[in-house]
Amino acid sequence: MDRLAQDFRFALSSIRRRPLVASAIILTLGLGIGANAAIFRAFSAAFLRPLPFSNEERLARLYLSDSTRDANLSPRADVFLAVREQARSFSGLAGQRFNDFTVVIGGGDPQRLAGIEVSEGWSRILGVNPLLGRPFTAEEEQQGIAAGVVLISHGAWLSRFGGRDDVLGESLTLNGRRVTVVGVLPAGLRFPYESELWLPTRFDEQLESTWALNIVARLRDGISHEEAGKELEALSGRLPEVMAHQGMTLTAVPIREVLIDDDGPLLMAVSLAVFFLLVLVTVNVANLLVAHSLSRRREFAIRSALGAGFGRHLQQTMTEGLVLALAGGALGLLIAEASGSILSFLIPEDFSYVMEEVPFDAPVIAFTILIAIVAGCAFGAIPALRVARTDPAGALTGGERATDARGSIRTTRLLTIAQIALALVLVTGAHAMIRDFQRRVARDPGYDQKDLLTLNLVLPSERYPEAAERNAFLDRIVESVEAVPGVAGAGTVNLFPAAGQGSIMSRIEAEGVEPREDAPVIAANRMVHGALMEAMSLRVIRGRLLHEDELRRGDRVVVVSRLLARRLWSAAEPLGRRIRASRAEDAPWLEVVGVVDDLEEFYAETGYAVWAPVKLYTELPLTAQMVIVARMESGLDTEAILPPIREAIHEIDPQLAIFDVFSAEDLQTESLAGRRSARTLTGAFAILALVVATIGVYASMAFAMARRSREIAVRMALGGSRRVVAGHFLAGAAGLIAAGVALGASGAWLLARSSQGIAADLGELSLQSLALASLILGGTALVASWLPLRRATRIEPASVLRSE
Repeated sequence: MDRLAQDFRFALSSIRRRPLVASAIILTLGLGIGANAAIFRAFSAAFLRPLPFSNEERLARLYLSDSTRDANLSPRADVFLAVREQARSFSGLAGQRFNDFTVVIGGGDPQRLAGIEVSEGWSRILGVNPLLGRPFTAEEEQQGIAAGVVLISHGAWLSRFGGRDDVLGESLTLNGRRVTVVGVLPAGLRFPYESELWLPTRFDEQLESTWALNIVARLRDGISHEEAGKELEALSGRLPEVMAHQGMTLTAVPIREVLIDDDGPLLMAVSLAVFFLLVLVTVNVANLLVAHSLSRRREFAIRSALGAGFGRHLQQTMTEGLVLALAGGALGLLIAEASGSILSFLIPEDFSYVMEEVPFDAPVIAFTILIAIVAGCAFGAIPALRVARTDPAGALTGGERATDARGSIRTTRLLTIAQIALALVLVTGAHAMIRDFQRRVARDPGYDQKDLLTLNLVLPSERYPEAAERNAFLDRIVESVEAVPGVAGAGTVNLFPAAGQGSIMSRIEAEGVEPREDAPVIAANRMVHGALMEAMSLRVIRGRLLHEDELRRGDRVVVVSRLLARRLWSAAEPLGRRIRASRAEDAPWLEVVGVVDDLEEFYAETGYAVWAPVKLYTELPLTAQMVIVARMESGLDTEAILPPIREAIHEIDPQLAIFDVFSAEDLQTESLAGRRSARTLTGAFAILALVVATIGVYASMAFAMARRSREIAVRMALGGSRRVVAGHFLAGAAGLIAAGVALGASGAWLLARSSQGIAADLGELSLQSLALASLILGGTALVASWLPLRRATRIEPASVLRSE
């Protein structure tokens, strides 16, 4: 222990003797370790942090899936009840259904809150207990909505009720019905769908509804997800909706996978980038320490002569490395702690349902300390390995100087090649992600986004219980919004095709076309009214759009997307053919009157879509939710036209809450926010990697030139010109850089091959990305090599030889 304390004091003394070098190392390590710790905060939250459910590993969500798993549908209430009755793998099933509520608190204005209607046993099955108050009683669950009770989220408690302790027993009006608050759920829990309210309901009274359920199941003890999946597959053929959707089977997906969904690969890509950055920083610091260790050759020789062995040298150099690494780790912790506000975009979107912020907790601190220790041991051990190969007698007399220099130069060359290779992998990956983002931004969404405004609203079922009332509202709302000065056209759609809006998915059957049971056709079902299709400027490929009089009457006509027409009828004429969306009960056959261009669904891969009159479906509860889409006159300010549109809506129904008001361009921007930030982060890491690699190459060449100053002087004294001598050494540096580029290119290619799907472009590594990254890195490294070489060839040979 005394020896360790002695080494620790010596390490601190060594740092004080070379403050500039130590500061550069600590800063470099702080950036590398801090970036890794910051990204680990997001990674830990998504993959390691416990969810707010008891025994979360036993929870799964149930879906209807086709054989390719290209589409996952939420089952209906009749399937939920049948599985709850028949399946033996689960100790309980909880049905959850999203609903928008118009809420009046006290005497305030109506406001929209997202709510969830839940089946009996919901809190028990999920393992959720209120922070304040109590869960629903068995009697209240049996009564359903009529029980008049509600649970609220922690966020709603703070924002809507001021965090008052006496909130329990508070009454509020939901869609015209009085309910009482009986509990406040824990902080951060808004599962699912960013909920603020939970109400009991009885799904056995709503079997005819086509509203789909978010079904969460808890596995029995001793039952695995695989075993439950096999039972569900066996049950599928006997369940009501699955029988109607032949080719679909029930599947159970672990709840964490549901929450991570498609956002996990993006987080993995950024995590991979910062890992390469940390390795690069470690190699860079090792290179600097190897160069510095040669200046301490005599010190280590004296220690060896006094009896110090390899183990003693290793302990000392690793202690010095650990001191530097822990100092860098402390800086990294500060960087990680300050990064919380900029990391939220990396957390999978659905995790907002169960987590309010990215945690800075013990696992993050432990991870930071661990990588600091590992990095310190890694670069601290390398100087000791160099010392072990040095003859103390030769070092003291100078006889081993040339041999030792050659060995150290060889080591720094290998480390330099490794730096260039690692930096090239990171720069190539960053350029690929930038290209992927640019390609997504440049994608044609399939409609004209400019001057397009969207507003969301929900018709409360208590005040609009009948289809005729909803139909009358549709006609009046379109007429009123179109009459607003500055509105060039308006219509409604059940869900707007943009990120975060969702889709109503239906199985599509074509008359005269034999359905493939192994691959049913699933399409987004767009239910429209008014001049919606004209307002969006949908591009007609064949035929025409739906006429407003057809939409007003609810004629049995439909427009399909180009991809869907090709999937159903190949190259045959689609106009005049008939299809139906079989998800609805007794779905009518609809005549295809037009084919429109494909839209970007969630700005991912283009999907199939049908556009049908909403009045064909207004007897279904799902049509109570709608998006008003208004085309503004060119150049009109959104803020100027929004108030009269709100006024026009409230003249029809002053109790309606209008929410999620966005322009179509804002929706696209929001949908790409995560990728934009990931691109920026990865680009920043790549620039940092480029700087670190450049510093490493510069330090390596400066070290080499300092050790070979006598050789340079001799060459010049024997008549070699500065240009010839510089060319000789620059050619050697170019060879070193070429080796690093070749190794890095091979590494990037292998990484792309082994990580397909981690990020959109990492699996499709382009020659353009690789070539550009190679040029940037190679050119920068050559400049870094030339600078110390230029200085070395400008010295006078005589002065060097005299000093020798």
